[in-house]
Amino acid sequence: MIKSIQIFLVGLSLFVAGAVTAPAADPGVVLLYTGNSLGKYQACPTCGQSATGGLDRRATVLAEQRAGGGTVFTLAGGYELSPYSKNWNPVDGHSQALVRAYTALEYDLGVLTSGDQESLSRTGLEAPKGFVPAGDRPEVRVLTKGSVRLGVLICPELRAGSSAPGPELFAQLAATAAQVRQDCDVVIAISTWGERNEAALLEAHPGVADVLLGSGPGVGAGVRLMNDGATMWLRPEFEGRSVLRLELTSFLDAGKWEGESLAAVRLPLDHLVKGDGRISALFAWI
Repeated sequence: MIKSIQIFLVGLSLFVAGAVTAPAADPGVVLLYTGNSLGKYQACPTCGQSATGGLDRRATVLAEQRAGGGTVFTLAGGYELSPYSKNWNPVDGHSQALVRAYTALEYDLGVLTSGDQESLSRTGLEAPKGFVPAGDRPEVRVLTKGSVRLGVLICPELRAGSSAPGPELFAQLAATAAQVRQDCDVVIAISTWGERNEAALLEAHPGVADVLLGSGPGVGAGVRLMNDGATMWLRPEFEGRSVLRLELTSFLDAGKWEGESLAAVRLPLDHLVKGDGRISALFAWI
């Protein structure tokens, strides 16, 4: 059984992690999220008390979560295939193995930054299955499983030379989100902007999305309840050290986030998780 760290959110103002516990017996509708892996595929040997991370361990965690029953959506933010620097030059075979690995992980939807796309284009590779580029305008993808419809709003990537989105883009996102809300059970925004710009979006348009899946630079990692409970903001750990698990059942039942009944879980990829050999084999010759 995977060790997990339970996060109870009662209007907290910081990204937090709490005590060790097991996932709920009845998972209901679950969102699994990763991002900011920065092209890493191995466990980080200096992160924590033991080596943490690794795509082979991630494969094990995702498989166990899906096998646990319920309706499971798996999403990825930006910077999974490459670091923030666009001058990254991976060794031969690295990008090819990443594409095969992320395809095998079976994401329902993933977002590619321009750096991710450049890394793929240099080697003539197609994106992993389910991954789409962040364009120059807001884009919407609707994910449907059973009776649940997730409306996923992909925030456009910031233009070259721009460090922050402006009020016009914020307003455009809010208007698009309002349209999506009419036809979907949950509105989810995926951003590659970094922590500071994501916070600015939530300040300018509180409740713009029910869930904000962040990625890009920033010091925060974890889950944060924002705007008096209007938005659940998730930021992944760097280098793929964990998987964030958010149960959507309470939101779907109540139509809003209720802090006392909400449980968000960080699933650490530590030495207690046995890696999937089929994934590690993809990188054996690198």
